[in-house]
Amino acid sequence: MRRARGVAGRAGLLAWLASFVAHAQVPSPPAPRTATVTFASEPAGLSFYRVTSLVVVKTHHGWEKGNVLVPLCSAPCTMELVPGWNQFSLSLPAEVPQPTPPVLIPPGASQLSGYFESRAGRRAWGWALFVGSVAGGTALLATAFHTHEECTAQGGCSNVTDVKAWQAVASTALFAIGMPIGIVLVFASPDVPHVGVQSAARVGLAPSAALAGRF
Repeated sequence: MRRARGVAGRAGLLAWLASFVAHAQVPSPPAPRTATVTFASEPAGLSFYRVTSLVVVKTHHGWEKGNVLVPLCSAPCTMELVPGWNQFSLSLPAEVPQPTPPVLIPPGASQLSGYFESRAGRRAWGWALFVGSVAGGTALLATAFHTHEECTAQGGCSNVTDVKAWQAVASTALFAIGMPIGIVLVFASPDVPHVGVQSAARVGLAPSAALAGRF
């Protein structure tokens, strides 16, 4: 009798556990976080790339570093990205992409704005320095030497060249210093790309307003 009651009790307990497991709600795994990024630029049409890795390759100049780029889109556009630290490259139409510092992309909606900081003024100074050095150096060098005829008491005459040393030194300095500096300013002063991220609270701003504060 007792044995029968024990068997019945265990059977009831097992039935209750089975019912509990059947009705228990197992929490579903959290959905992967994504970031909906709206790309904006000033001017419109700048192309965005994502830097995925850094590679080192051997060229005829030696070992050089380079970035592996994944084309994203041309602003204005919207894409889904993985939130977290990301590095992007920015390019004008038909030009080489230029890398920017990494930025933190938050989950949810955000706006990534990009623009190029113009270095046209520095390049203009470079051209002015280069042309001025060439013109000034040539003028100084041309007038640094003066040839005239001198005659002796015995009646012999010969050509004598006088050199203005300061003009010769100044022209040499312009050729050796002014011209190289001008060339460096012209060819080593590309426009600098910048990107900035704005959270969902500010996504509604127009690109021009978003860029006004330069992040």
